Amino acid sequence: MSKPIIFVDFDRTLFDLDKYLDWLADFLSERFGVEHANFREEYYSSHAVNDEGEQGVFLHIKHFEEKMGLNWEFVSGEIERAVIEQKVDFLYPGAKDFLQKCIDSFGDVRILTYAHESYQRFKLGLCPFVSTYIPTYCTELKKRDFILNNLPSTRGVLVDDKAPHNLPEGWKNIWLAGGKHQAKPGDYDAMANSFEEAYVQLTEIVDTMNG
Repeated sequence: MSKPIIFVDFDRTLFDLDKYLDWLADFLSERFGVEHANFREEYYSSHAVNDEGEQGVFLHIKHFEEKMGLNWEFVSGEIERAVIEQKVDFLYPGAKDFLQKCIDSFGDVRILTYAHESYQRFKLGLCPFVSTYIPTYCTELKKRDFILNNLPSTRGVLVDDKAPHNLPEGWKNIWLAGGKHQAKPGDYDAMANSFEEAYVQLTEIVDTMNG
């Protein structure tokens, strides 16, 4: 039997989205003179709306070009250049160690992230460890549907700052708590308040799956 797949979410699970947005607002203000005050409001208003009326993926072209009048082809390179020069790390403390321990212990570790692919891969590129060592799937489907459509008859674990996901049979969800999103008992199979706890929970779940 194949090893369980370990899926880890990206935004607000590994990637400190708030740190990134604060840095980006400062950078765009200093480099391009973009109004700082309304940056967050405009960011959240530049998301699509899904079929359930919920916030969908971030529409980066709409945000940068239509609302700010900036050329994304140029701005994206300037953002990358500044991140490299300033050595900015947008991953949460402990995220790299967590991923490395998961790779060493479980083998099949991947990122599954709900996002517009081109912009998410741009953000992944700002995190060299992740973009180099962790295969990533970007989807605009619910994660349950992505697994059902593409990985039927598999088993695994999803570590995510959101819950519930109502994952397919054979899959478990670890809710990484402490962030923006709230959940209640019954929404998840296990809860962790840190990467260390998530690793412990993963170990227990994978050991059970492997019998």
